[in-house]
Amino acid sequence: MGRAPRVLLAAAYALGVLLVAVPRVLAHGVPVSTSPAANAILERSPPQIEIFFSEALETGYSSIAVLDGAGAELPGAIARVDTANPARMTLRLRSMQPGVYTVVWQALSAVDGHVTRGTFAFAVGRADAASLATAAAAGSSGASTTRLAFAEVAARWLLQAGAALLVGVPLFVLRVWLPAAGTLPAGNARPPNWPLLTEAALLLALPGHIAALLVQAGHATGAEYALPWDAAVGGILFATRFGFVWLLRTALLALIVALPPPGAAAAAGRALAAGAALVFTLSLGSHAAAEAQALLPLGADWLHALAAGVWLGGLGAFAVALAAQRAALPAERSALVRALLPRFSSIAVPAVALLGITGLYAAGLRVGGWEALAGTAYGRVLAAKLLLFGALLALGAYNLLRLTPMAAHSAAHGLRAAGILQRTLKIEAGLGGAVLLCVGLLTTLPPARVNAVAPSIEMAGSADDLQFTLAVAPGRVGINTFTLHAATTSGALADVAEVQLRFTPRAGGVPASTGKLQAVAAGTFSGQGAYLSLPQAWQLQAVVRRPGKYDAFANFDLDLRSSARRVIWQQLCAGALLLAAAACAAGVARAGHSRLARVAWGAPPGVALLLAGGFVFMSVPPPEPDALINPVASSAQSVAIGATLFAQNCAVCHGPAGLGNGPLSVTFNPRPADLSQHAVPGVHSDGELFDWITNGYPGAAMPGWRSVMNESERWHMVNFIRTLALNSAVP
Repeated sequence: MGRAPRVLLAAAYALGVLLVAVPRVLAHGVPVSTSPAANAILERSPPQIEIFFSEALETGYSSIAVLDGAGAELPGAIARVDTANPARMTLRLRSMQPGVYTVVWQALSAVDGHVTRGTFAFAVGRADAASLATAAAAGSSGASTTRLAFAEVAARWLLQAGAALLVGVPLFVLRVWLPAAGTLPAGNARPPNWPLLTEAALLLALPGHIAALLVQAGHATGAEYALPWDAAVGGILFATRFGFVWLLRTALLALIVALPPPGAAAAAGRALAAGAALVFTLSLGSHAAAEAQALLPLGADWLHALAAGVWLGGLGAFAVALAAQRAALPAERSALVRALLPRFSSIAVPAVALLGITGLYAAGLRVGGWEALAGTAYGRVLAAKLLLFGALLALGAYNLLRLTPMAAHSAAHGLRAAGILQRTLKIEAGLGGAVLLCVGLLTTLPPARVNAVAPSIEMAGSADDLQFTLAVAPGRVGINTFTLHAATTSGALADVAEVQLRFTPRAGGVPASTGKLQAVAAGTFSGQGAYLSLPQAWQLQAVVRRPGKYDAFANFDLDLRSSARRVIWQQLCAGALLLAAAACAAGVARAGHSRLARVAWGAPPGVALLLAGGFVFMSVPPPEPDALINPVASSAQSVAIGATLFAQNCAVCHGPAGLGNGPLSVTFNPRPADLSQHAVPGVHSDGELFDWITNGYPGAAMPGWRSVMNESERWHMVNFIRTLALNSAVP
């Protein structure tokens, strides 16, 4: 067995061991907080399950279910992803009997497209400690897992390999081949078959591109992959961020097919730009895109992938260029090697430097330390990639420091350098393929370090001799936890009589409220409540009373008006389809056929893509009920009208105070909802309450009141129901 096959076999063996060693790994989308908390024991049935994740989720493919002690799913529960905060998923619940319950969730990341699953347990009423412990153990106490999919790794490897060639080949032609060939006598450099190499790149990228969609659709529905005609494929393709990026990549691949092969400078420049754009679509589905502040990580990931393409794709182009000179005279081959080596080094060395810089930056974000490098699946694959990269670097250094001077010494030495270079390029090509396989694994595995923190808003302020930091978690309309840290120039504040927070809406119309904060540590005070009841700008004023000193007042401005806009992926996907149609038309127009042949070949796919784009554009779903805005101001008159309507129509089931204990409540299973919890701001929007009053609650005995109350009366009812909420100060 020769040296090159042995090296490739060793690399394949090492990667195979890694594949076998990591069949199940920790999750990508990490739940950073849940309500109820894992293993909590609640006195009363919660109005909903709430989970905050580290990444935004896809609606329709993310879900929560609650199982009772017998393993049966609770009926009538409705799960949804918050449109204002896509990292928040909730499950609306009906009344629950005392017992132990298990929450089972699935999350499809809208950023990197990975599916994660997990469970946790909680209890309502008097809980059997043993049953709760058993449920918690079965759910791994809230742990989440995902499965390593070989099909996904293969798809990503094919895409990465094809993209590397689509970047490296045109740059090699532009910066290495054309300048080197121009220095030789005419006919001494036989042009390689660049179109064939471009076709080979497309034959790698296209199957990986198609397989990525089928794997993604399969994972979203719990399978290894989906068949092209499965309904999940259409849902993923036309209604998710992944589908938009996939269609955009499709348009770029069609454009690359339409472009002339990179044999001349102008054609190589256009092909390079299209290849770089294609690589950017791969970065849009990477771990970097999932970072909270994604601009810099995303840019670094793109540069890293471009540098890898310049180096590894350039090596492939170099090998093809040398292979094309097999029939050339020895002197011609020697001269060409002497011209190519230094020019390739001029692009390879900066590419390697950029790989090192961006790689270290990414490792700091997603590994963090030596312990994670050795103790996690992600770290071990990264270590294997670094070893392969080191071998590639050693061969590159040998080519630069040994073969380049040898080729420049004389024609005979140049011929010998050409022979050695052909062998080293084969080894480098195999190692490069193994490196790209590691890249496919790394983009499939979760990072060793997930930069996920519980959602909160932090603000700083000062008053007199005090410095304040106020944290509001999760920082949205409804129940929040307020934590105030106060310190003097000499350290934490110790002697405090009382700490209050005053909440004043900037828009007016709602009176200010005040809550007391309790000391939890030296200089740290905390409290919880639903004081932030409206999605508007608020002023929070901290009041600190100390013996023998004037009260200290510190103001904080908090804006809860959602800045998140609803992204309608169907419309963006329609635009990507139109781009694909334009690229297809450009490709047909470039084909050297008669006008009739071009129309015959180009019209069907172009018209099909245009029609598909129009259909997808028009298939925008109606807005969610929570997007409805209450047009009736919450005044005393409105609340009085709502109270009368409630007493006439609802109190018989829900009770006069809305506790779900009306005279007829005992005849229903499950019991009517306890509105004192469901009316708390932030649990349900006014639009959701209005929808249930209008159409009834799905799966429950509650009827719709559309035919009994007009629209204004239903909104008055919403305003009254809000007054049934739990006391704003929640212990």
